Formats: sequence, structure tokens, C-alpha cells
Amino acid sequence: MQVWVIRLPEGSDARVVFSFGVNDTTIENGRPRIEPGTSAVNLTEMLATAAELGWPALVVAPPPTADPAHNARTVELDESFAAICAATDTVYVRTHQTLAADPTWMREVRNGDGAHPGVGGYTAFAELLQSTWLAWLQSTDRTFS
Repeated sequence: MQVWVIRLPEGSDARVVFSFGVNDTTIENGRPRIEPGTSAVNLTEMLATAAELGWPALVVAPPPTADPAHNARTVELDESFAAICAATDTVYVRTHQTLAADPTWMREVRNGDGAHPGVGGYTAFAELLQSTWLAWLQSTDRTFS
């Protein structure tokens, strides 16, 4: 976040959206790329930094992949992220469960690289986020009149 501190002068109407976790839960050399506890600490620290800077934050949960074992790890991380966001009064958009049940998302993820859908899947993702995103933008509007 240091790069954004430099780029956004004090008094900027800045907001941040965090979305990570799928790559964290990828298995490399027999273990998760990032330990679940480390991912949780990272989110906690990022939210604390955003709060210190006065930047409202929104967190988007990691979406599902085509790999059931990977999804099980991601669901566990999703639970941890949801608890952190609840404790910090941060808007959290759960995506995993809804997209795992969305036939378009899952078909396109399976037909692609196993993690990224085509346009139909991304449309489903955007539709899932839209109402929360717009409400969050309105609730954090700090436009001076």
C-alpha cells in the first residue's frame, strides 16, 4: 500500500478494494503458497492501514476454481476473511458459494485454465458484486459540495 500512499495526496477521496486468496491457497511443493494464518494477518494489516489513512475498504472474497480440493482451502480462507471483516466493520462480498453454484462460472472456469472464466463467468461475477459495490460507493461518498 506504500505506493498508493505516495500517489494519493492527503485529503484525496480514496477508497480501496482488496481481493486475494485464490493464489494464496494454491499448493506449491506440497504446501499452500501462503499459509492461511499469514493471509489473514495480511488482510488484517491492510485493513488497519487503510483505516489509519481514512480510506474506506471493501473486500471481495476469493472465487472458486475448477479444483475441489483447492476450493475447500479457499472456503476456509473465506470464513477467516469474513470474520476479520465482521470484526473490523468492513464490507465483505462473499463470492465463492454463489459462483460455485453458478453453472456459467463453473463451466467457463473448467473450460479455461481452471481458475479464470470467459466473459459469461465474469459477467456473473460483476452482477454478484454490483449492488454491494454501488451501495459501498454511495455510503463512502465524501464529495465536497
